[in-house]
Amino acid sequence: MSEKYSTIAAIDIGSNKISMTMAEISPSGKVKFIEDVKISSSIGKDTFNDGRISAGTIYETCEILKKFTLLMKDYGIEKHVAI
Repeated sequence: MSEKYSTIAAIDIGSNKISMTMAEISPSGKVKFIEDVKISSSIGKDTFNDGRISAGTIYETCEILKKFTLLMKDYGIEKHVAI
C-alpha cells in the first residue's frame, strides 16, 4: 500500500531573491523535493539606497508571486507559507 503524500510549498522573500521550494511529504515524514525556483529581486537594493521599497519593485514582487501561484496550481500544492 502506498503512502499519501501532502504537497507543500515554502516561499522566501529575501533582499536579493525570492525563492520557492515545493515538496511532497509522506505521513511518516519522508520528504521528496519537487522543484526549487529562484528569481532575482531588488528589494534589498531599494531599501539600502532609498530606505524604502519602490512601487516598481513592489509590482515586480507581486508579479513573481503570481508566477509562483500558477506553479503551485500546476503541481497541485495543498499548503503553502511565505516568509
